[in-house]
Amino acid sequence: MNTSFLTELEKQFAALEESQQRMQKVLAPMIQESERLRRDVLGPIEKYATELSAIEESERRWRAAFGPMEKYAKELSAIKRFANEFAATEECTKLRSALSSLVPDVLKIELPAPRSPELLVDPDLASEVCRRLLAQVGQFQQGLDQAHEVGVSLVNFGHVVTIRLRGIGYSNPPLMIFYGESEVGEPMQLIQHVSQTNVALKKMPRADQNRPKAPIGFGPHQI
Repeated sequence: MNTSFLTELEKQFAALEESQQRMQKVLAPMIQESERLRRDVLGPIEKYATELSAIEESERRWRAAFGPMEKYAKELSAIKRFANEFAATEECTKLRSALSSLVPDVLKIELPAPRSPELLVDPDLASEVCRRLLAQVGQFQQGLDQAHEVGVSLVNFGHVVTIRLRGIGYSNPPLMIFYGESEVGEPMQLIQHVSQTNVALKKMPRADQNRPKAPIGFGPHQI
């Protein structure tokens, strides 16, 4: 091979390599500038694009949720506008006059009397039975002279028990409680279910003629 040709070829390769190095030196700043632009310019743009997409999604959800409300608000506004326009018409004036003429007739209607609160109370409650029984005892006591007092006879487990009555109590809903003294002066307390209470009022001689007669009322147990 010709030596001069090889020498020339080496020169060409050397020149090409030198040209490539110069090109790299020229492209290096351009590449750096491109990376900077991507980082400083395209980066925020991509961020804003993501935020814009989120905003658009929020707007879509808002319209899906509140769009019907806006529609109803517009319809309500239209109804109010129609009502205001109708109120100014002659037909509305005539209708108001007709309704006004009916008011006196409405006021003449007699309403039913309100029900007594007592009618709403369960009459089988021990408190109600006790109240009615005390009213009967009071009436019976008024017919006695000073030498006698109220006695009651009650059936308890098949036996008739007689006591000098001092008071009646209750424990709602089912229990009646009778307080008093036996015929020999012993304190007694008898508890019965309201459904089993059978009371016979009787006239009994007073145990102590010197002590004033005490009124019979509610006993200590009122639960």
